[in-house]
Amino acid sequence: MTVKSLLWFLLGIGGGFVAAHLVNKDPRGHELLAEVDSRISEFTDAVGDAYREQESRFSEIVGGVRGAAADALDSAKGVASDVVDKAKDAASDVSDKAQDVASDAADKAQDVADKAKDVASDAADKAEDVASDAADKAQDVASDAHETVKVAGEETHDATREAIEHVKQAADEAHNAAGSDKN
Repeated sequence: MTVKSLLWFLLGIGGGFVAAHLVNKDPRGHELLAEVDSRISEFTDAVGDAYREQESRFSEIVGGVRGAAADALDSAKGVASDVVDKAKDAASDVSDKAQDVASDAADKAQDVADKAKDVASDAADKAEDVASDAADKAQDVASDAHETVKVAGEETHDATREAIEHVKQAADEAHNAAGSDKN
């Protein structure tokens, strides 16, 4: 920076202070600066309120997603338990019938009973696999939804924070300018 540029810069700053001082001495100028400061304060308060409201909404959404995931998991467990119970009941029925037939033909009845137990066991295994897959998928969906809401909340949080910082900076500059006018 050259000396000439520095001199013009200092003259500009000095002229700005003198102009601000003169505006502040005038009652209309003082009122104008007070109104600008008031509006900036109102704006920062509104941005803060909007941020807190948005954060509350995201918390409600995350809670709802967690509740839905827990309900889906409980429902899947209940279905799996019902399927296992029905498979056990079916196996028990087949076993009882096999015992009735066993009095007539012990060898054939034993083969039927063994086959019935294998079928019941396979059905129970398959039911448990289906229930486990359903629970895993429900957990994955809940996790994905939670992550999406979290990312959106963070992005909104960051953008709001940045906007508040810009407003505060502008308010500080206006306040500093108003304060220097008073001097």
